[in-house]
Amino acid sequence: MQRALAALIAALFFSLTQSADADLLERIAGNGEMVGQFDGVLVPVDLPTESLADLLPPQLKLERPRAQSTLAVLAIGIQRDVHFVGQKKYLKYRPSETKKYHEVIVAVPNLYLEVGDEIIGPVTHYALLYLNSQKAIDLGKNFWGYPKFAAEMTGGELADADSLDDPVNYLVKADDAPLLEAAFRIGDVDPAMHKAGAFEEVEAMLKQPVVLKHDESWMFKEFDWNLDEASLSPASSDLKLHQGFWGEVQIEAKRQALGEQLGSFRMQTRWRSRQIEQIKETP
Repeated sequence: MQRALAALIAALFFSLTQSADADLLERIAGNGEMVGQFDGVLVPVDLPTESLADLLPPQLKLERPRAQSTLAVLAIGIQRDVHFVGQKKYLKYRPSETKKYHEVIVAVPNLYLEVGDEIIGPVTHYALLYLNSQKAIDLGKNFWGYPKFAAEMTGGELADADSLDDPVNYLVKADDAPLLEAAFRIGDVDPAMHKAGAFEEVEAMLKQPVVLKHDESWMFKEFDWNLDEASLSPASSDLKLHQGFWGEVQIEAKRQALGEQLGSFRMQTRWRSRQIEQIKETP
C-alpha cells in the first residue's frame, strides 16, 4: 500500500513538473533567442534553378529565376550547447539544451518573399535540415517550422584533421540508405578550388535574415554567426549527395559536379539567433 501511494505521488509530481516545464519552455521560446556553438564546413554548390524552385515554398522567389543554376550552401558539422536564452531568473534553466549533435543544413540565400502586396528580401531560407537529435528536431519544427528530418550521422571531429592527408569522413543515412557522404580536408588547399566558392557568396547566407513558414505565418529569424571572432580556414570537400537526400524532389547538380572536390570553408563560431518578426499570411 505504501509503495503504491509513493508511486502515485511520484507520478503526480512528475506530471506537474512536466506541465510546469512545458509552460516555462513556451514562455522562453516565445522570446525566440537561442545560442550555440558550430564547428563545421560550409560548402557552396550550384543547383539547377528549375529543380531548386520545387524545393521552396511558392511565395519565395529566386533572385534570378531564369538562370541555369542557383547557389545553395551546405553547412555540415556539429552543434554544441544549443539552448534558449530566457529572462534573468531563467538563465540557469535550459529545458531545450542539447549538448552535442550533428546537423546538415541546406541554405538558399538571396530569395525574395511575396506576402500580399509586399516583397521582402533578400532573405535566406533553410530548405532542408538533417539532424541526429530528436529533441532539436521537435523544438525547431514546433516553434519555428524548420523542415528538420531525422537521420543517422557518423563523423569525426574536424579538429582531428591535422593534415590534408588525414581527411575527416561524414556519413548521413536514413532507413539504412545513404543520403550524403563527405570527406573534409582542412588546411592549405589549392586557391583555385575557391574561385567558384568565394567566401563572399557564403557570407550572404550568414548575414541575411532567415525566413521560415510555420503554420499560417512567416517567421523571420536573425542569425549572428559572430563573424568578427569566428575561426575561418580554407578546406576541400569531397562530397557525394545521393538522390534520396532531396526527398521527393529530383535534383542533380550541374556546374560543380557532385563527387568532385568543392572549395569550402571550415567555420568555428559561437552563434546567436532570435526571432525578429512574424507575418501572418493573408488568405
